[in-house]
Amino acid sequence: MKFNTNIISPRSIIPLIPFIILEVRTVITWIQFQNTDLAPQKRHFFGAVLVMATLVSLLIKRRVGMIMTVITLVLITFNVAAFTPVITTHWFVIKQPEIQLAGLGLLILFIILNIKPIMHFLNIKVPEIPDADF
Repeated sequence: MKFNTNIISPRSIIPLIPFIILEVRTVITWIQFQNTDLAPQKRHFFGAVLVMATLVSLLIKRRVGMIMTVITLVLITFNVAAFTPVITTHWFVIKQPEIQLAGLGLLILFIILNIKPIMHFLNIKVPEIPDADF
């Protein structure tokens, strides 16, 4: 098995910031479970498995890892998985799924930092903005 060694370059770290935050927060959560009387739920186990699978896929093939990151963040946003010890959810309209704002924030950050690769993946061409004549 050959690992991707280009993942460490400074230019390639910026798109991974949401995953790094997610990974660090997951580790802190599990440390808190060990040191307090909080007990992990099924969503915490599922979130930890997703984060580990994403890490392995990022090390093997970056594109698959980025797709796994999006899947993980969407599942966390819609309260299927969790990466914080206390799960806080919000809803905005009746009969709307509960949303974890921390996951939504990381998903928005991921989209902002990876807008060009996302547009390239979806085959969306960015229209050129004409120069303004002053």
